[in-house]
Amino acid sequence: MAYAIFYYSIVLIYVLPKVLLPNEAVSIENIKNPIIWIVEFIFIKDAMHLKILVYWLMCMSFMFIVMSFSKEKTIEVSKTKKKDLIYLFGGRISVPKIIYRKFFHIMAVIMFVPVTIQRPLFMCLSYAVAICLFLLIESFRVQFITEHEVNSLARALHFYIKQFTDSRDSGTFILTHIYLLIGCMIPTCVEIFSHEKTINYHRILSGVMILGIGDTMASVVGFNFGKTKWNYPIDTKKSVEGTFASFLSVCFISYLVVPIHFTSNLELCSYIFCTLAASMLEAYTVQIDNLILPVFFYTLLCAFSTIQSHLFTIL
Repeated sequence: MAYAIFYYSIVLIYVLPKVLLPNEAVSIENIKNPIIWIVEFIFIKDAMHLKILVYWLMCMSFMFIVMSFSKEKTIEVSKTKKKDLIYLFGGRISVPKIIYRKFFHIMAVIMFVPVTIQRPLFMCLSYAVAICLFLLIESFRVQFITEHEVNSLARALHFYIKQFTDSRDSGTFILTHIYLLIGCMIPTCVEIFSHEKTINYHRILSGVMILGIGDTMASVVGFNFGKTKWNYPIDTKKSVEGTFASFLSVCFISYLVVPIHFTSNLELCSYIFCTLAASMLEAYTVQIDNLILPVFFYTLLCAFSTIQSHLFTIL
């Protein structure tokens, strides 16, 4: 545990300020004390940063309250089928676990979208800090939960995190929430570091949109209303209804929240196609969708943007 604390402290204090941020935002030679630089960047350089932290604290407090009043229970639907339910607020509300797991995704949209639009550079730094902290917390949980005398704090962490797991988190480490952060972070940071003159908000928000909106709607609609399953070219448990709910919701929410809309019909059509392709991948992939979907979606958007720019140059 001591080694984990030492390692992630070094990453937070010394590596991130020098590596994470683009050259025009900070010069490595000008950083005399990384700790002072981080404090100044967060609390002094921009007053909006402190307001963002307060906003996030309120969101996380709400998440903690909901999680504190939840209890997982498995019921038998039939002799061969069981159903995992999450009971909220003393059993007054019951939610299927597969739906409850998307609570993190919805909170990601609420917490990340406004900040990514207003302060994308601060959002990149926050992603990195959050991932380091989550890895540190997971190291603490794994170390103490596997010992004979279980630490009470580790037990509480294990209880909270376990509610959001599925069969892919059956091992020692629980990384679903970390994968979600990484998936949201990749398009944002890559777009920021691309050094383009203007930020493409559809690309910079692609990770949050496909995971927070698309993946969530696919699960909710597919679980409750999904009747027709995809069976070509391979059989899958995902439904056609869920896939199209994912596709339509991402297109609609992107149109509502993105401050700069499409400049041409070709750009609009390419975004629609990329969203449909990402939704189809969500239906068929057996990999970790929190990592695969954002990278695939963002890569497609970049590819079509490059093709479009070359077409305009030729014409």
